[in-house]
Amino acid sequence: MKKIQFSALACLIISTTLLPSALANHRTGSIIAPELLLAGDFNQDGNMDLAVNCTGFDVVAILFGDGQGGFTLGGHFPVDTLTKGLQMGDVNRDGHLDLVNAANWGYDETVLLGTPSFERLQ
Repeated sequence: MKKIQFSALACLIISTTLLPSALANHRTGSIIAPELLLAGDFNQDGNMDLAVNCTGFDVVAILFGDGQGGFTLGGHFPVDTLTKGLQMGDVNRDGHLDLVNAANWGYDETVLLGTPSFERLQ
């Protein structure tokens, strides 16, 4: 898998030239401080969903996409303290996207298995 990194300037240029001018705000519920964001089809309905790492609240918020640019909060899922990384992949090879979250405080990673409830792998 190839990783691509963009600079802040590249993101600004792309956002002002390629993206539509209308923006939509989508809340992560009562949890604030979204820091990291991943897009993937977590509920396998064919629409892109969002996984949002909410720093300081030790949760990942899942927002389910409607395919028209709208998102609905699917829930908050607990992770370890002060997380700094979020990746997705099929960790247990069951065909569902899983989330892996790396903690900044300590040496722990949290694996959330891609089921309807994103159960935490112990």
